[in-house]
Amino acid sequence: KCPPPFPFMLIPVLMMGFGAYLMRLLCHGLVDEVWDNGDHLLVKNKGAEQRIPLAAIINLSYAPMGNPSRVTLTLREAGPFGRKIAYIPQRNFTLSPDKLWNNPKIDDLIDRIDRARRA
Repeated sequence: KCPPPFPFMLIPVLMMGFGAYLMRLLCHGLVDEVWDNGDHLLVKNKGAEQRIPLAAIINLSYAPMGNPSRVTLTLREAGPFGRKIAYIPQRNFTLSPDKLWNNPKIDDLIDRIDRARRA
């Protein structure tokens, strides 16, 4: 006798729901592009752009252990994309343990933000 197909249909539907929830949790709120232009960042999302001077950034939070790793900028004042802007930084493949956890580009950006705030 053939078992009812209900359990075999329920499991894929539950897996799709969990996958959609996980993708929303990990990727929700990320902007499309962030370009470092020296004294400011150019943020692009869904066709809109925002120019953010480095002095307007209160905090830069970097989470390298997440998958994907994530940078969150906290701004002094909310702009078109809100007060917090999150993006996935560009990573270069390396086997160096120091550069694996500490992205040199992010460290440099943190230093430049600190100098811009003091100026």
